[in-house]
Amino acid sequence: MQNIVRVGLLGTGVGRYLHLPGYKNAQNVVVKAIYSKNSLEAKSVADVFGIPAIYTSWKKLIDKSDIDLVDIALPPFLHYPAAMAAIERGCHILCEKPMAVNSEQAKNMLLAAEKRHVIHMINHQLRFNNKYNLVKSIIDEGQIGKIFHVRWSNISNYRSNSEMPWDWWSDEKAGGGNLLTSASHVVDTMRWMFGEIKAVSGQLGTWIKKRPIISGVRKMVTSDDQYCILLETETGVLVSNFVSAMGQHDLGNNIEIIGSEGTLILDNQGEIVLGRKGETMRVLRNNNIINKDDWTESFVGLVDELAGAIIENRPLVSGSTFRDGFCTQRVLDSIKRSWKERRWIFIE
Repeated sequence: MQNIVRVGLLGTGVGRYLHLPGYKNAQNVVVKAIYSKNSLEAKSVADVFGIPAIYTSWKKLIDKSDIDLVDIALPPFLHYPAAMAAIERGCHILCEKPMAVNSEQAKNMLLAAEKRHVIHMINHQLRFNNKYNLVKSIIDEGQIGKIFHVRWSNISNYRSNSEMPWDWWSDEKAGGGNLLTSASHVVDTMRWMFGEIKAVSGQLGTWIKKRPIISGVRKMVTSDDQYCILLETETGVLVSNFVSAMGQHDLGNNIEIIGSEGTLILDNQGEIVLGRKGETMRVLRNNNIINKDDWTESFVGLVDELAGAIIENRPLVSGSTFRDGFCTQRVLDSIKRSWKERRWIFIE
């Protein structure tokens, strides 16, 4: 019986700063190979994390390395070809969000993975985050009654510098922009907590129209650096989500959930605040909750579940699959259409 999962990691961006520290603390996994188009970068990361094989071609890594799981931490426009190549070889897959650049690609990835019987997961690690799981349990237990609406905002200064160079993040067709990178998390989390989304309305903004590619030359930006969306779930919850990378200050992530019997807040300090009808709002204390950055810990939980499913040859018990990714991608496509047509879009 297999007792270790051998991983091939594609990408040294988020792959280096989130995935590799997570693998280091996860159980029953070992990273056997890493890809970067920059050979010096690949070697540097491999030396730090003790990875025996480096590749400057992700296709060769998939074809030639001795691995069970392909971790796709590439820019979104490469998710589809990399996933299809991994599926063809029979490898299990962990894919960064967004799953793809459109729902057609996502559907093809899902159908191919199911036909090949490989285990597939999207890196929506908020499903393994202790804070978000506590929020979900409070909702599921009915502690704040019937949920009316959710207000979720995230304001950062990530893209506010007009001298930040043009790259794939500036290209809508490559999967760049806040909508695909941030709203993918929001949509998946809201589906997980409240069920399917039946209608959307959205607005996208691009405030810095051009970014430098070389000295004195600027290229047009086609992706959004700010969005505002409304989501209506089949259970009747209305979600408003505003995300901007154009702030002059980082105001963080704030989620307010309003129910018939109370209010629940996950604030920008990572604290959960609960107030029941007629009671004063109070901060919940829980030893399992980390108040600051716990993205890596959440990723560890995701990897433990994924590796367990591979080793035990069983379906995933928790986590976001390619089917979830496809459903999320349909919502994201509908938001783009909503902004283009300036109307609500109902998702069939």
